[in-house]
Amino acid sequence: MGQNCINQERIEELMIQKQLGTVMKHIEGCIACRLRLEACIEEGQMLKDALFHAQPDEDFTAQVMAGILSTDSASIEEQQISEDGENYRGWFRRKLRIRWPLVTAAGLLLVLLSMSFAQPTIANWIKSLFSTTDTIDVSLLHSEQLGIHHFANIKVSDKGYTLEIKEVVVDTARALIAYRLTDPSGKVVNDMFDRDLIAFTDANGKSLGARVTGNDFLPELKDTGYVNSGYRIAKISFVNTPETDTIHMNGKIDHIGHASDKPRFNDLLHGDWSFSMEIDITLARKKMQVIPLHDAKYTSPDGTQIEATKLIYHASAYQIEFQTKISLAAVRPSDPIHLNDYHQLGFYLEDQHGNMIGRVNYAANDKDEDYRSSLDNVYCRNDNKDSSDLITCIYTMYNIRDNVPDPARIVVKNYNLPVHSSESVTVNMKQLSSHPVIWKAHGDELTVMKVDGFEDSRPYVKLGKGTSLKLIVSGVFRNNFEDDQWVATDETGQVYSLYISHSGSSNYKNVEDDRMTHTLDNYSFALVDGMQHIPKQLTLTRKVTDKLFTGLEWSILLPARTQED
Repeated sequence: MGQNCINQERIEELMIQKQLGTVMKHIEGCIACRLRLEACIEEGQMLKDALFHAQPDEDFTAQVMAGILSTDSASIEEQQISEDGENYRGWFRRKLRIRWPLVTAAGLLLVLLSMSFAQPTIANWIKSLFSTTDTIDVSLLHSEQLGIHHFANIKVSDKGYTLEIKEVVVDTARALIAYRLTDPSGKVVNDMFDRDLIAFTDANGKSLGARVTGNDFLPELKDTGYVNSGYRIAKISFVNTPETDTIHMNGKIDHIGHASDKPRFNDLLHGDWSFSMEIDITLARKKMQVIPLHDAKYTSPDGTQIEATKLIYHASAYQIEFQTKISLAAVRPSDPIHLNDYHQLGFYLEDQHGNMIGRVNYAANDKDEDYRSSLDNVYCRNDNKDSSDLITCIYTMYNIRDNVPDPARIVVKNYNLPVHSSESVTVNMKQLSSHPVIWKAHGDELTVMKVDGFEDSRPYVKLGKGTSLKLIVSGVFRNNFEDDQWVATDETGQVYSLYISHSGSSNYKNVEDDRMTHTLDNYSFALVDGMQHIPKQLTLTRKVTDKLFTGLEWSILLPARTQED
């Protein structure tokens, strides 16, 4: 035991006295002390589970006191903790120690009933991960009080690989899952785990339409700073709202790794790492509120009609729904445009004094904004069965659940829609290396710099045709170029799809445009899919532009939400 380490008796004392915070800095950086704390928590949880199958009655304290008086004190010598802590963890699980002289009846009740001291939950990891004011997830920090945090403690092994699902945070809008996958040698191989294999259903069997929207490291605090803990957190959003107080998390994991035509990239392994968990979301459903919005409509100069239809408050997030009737100039969603990115609004929230409290797709000056809102997910659908011009988009946001004042206002500044376009530039391939070609349209600029041989299309294009001509490009895009559609036509009239691989940065450089500017650096390239020769000339045409429309002057006063019980 190190000179500054804290023995388990002292940790228990501090827990009971609610003074654990005085030593948490040391515990977070010391694996031995952290394992002692975990042991205390696990011991308390085991006692709680054993003793409290139902709410204790009024005679419980007397019964506990009687049990203490009739029980001899027990003392078990503590085993030396190994460097990695595994001996201690295993020893604890074999020996349940109860120090009755130390834990009084009142103290035991405090530990067992509250279980709210500083335990290493997802909420605490998230706090370490998002330690700055612009990323802190306010609601997750209070997941215990909100009733949406759950210990999973799932561990499944096959073929020498072990998958752990440690904890989950779940409400009616999203789930966060702390997981770790290790190989036979104990090495963490989280990238081999396919998070899309996790499904959520309610008690009626209805799918919640779980969609993975993010994946982050979970760091732990060491003396040298934050390091990778070995766990990762999968962020999952629900398309459908649960209709029952119980939901089921099911992982039908029949493989790990990746399949590839190239042996060096193929590590696919079949096996069985399946798991399931039943989750009580009663409290989360009680906190959910749906507030209709009335007469919140706007018609833009190009004829696009936008309506805000409702607000939905969840325990750890909130949502706003917009419906858009697109203009005739827009590309219909039946065309090969990714619907979730089809139409996005840019807006911010402000309080009654005009102070910004969050943003979505909007560029504001840093000094004017609290940065409390983070966009977790945009889900769009086409509800109009007879037409394709009515789009419904639901924005899921977090970090602001406890920070939306009454009254508050949404100020809409921009939106984007894919529109047909036909701007072209013709490249003389022999002269390209000495004469780069610049294409400009709608505030966007693409520079074709040189030919860089041929590249395997398959890593970049799902329907790739073997190798493809590779062009080095750079540029600056004001519009949302990632959903643009390009074609390349050679001198014979043969048409090929052109795909741009983005390397660079996205910055709020043009604040007057209310949107990010995307910069493609010299490591960006374009693949002419299936072209296996260098033509004499090549004409590049953008057929669809995901165009940004700015200068909207539309605001929506949000109705006050009802007070929670």
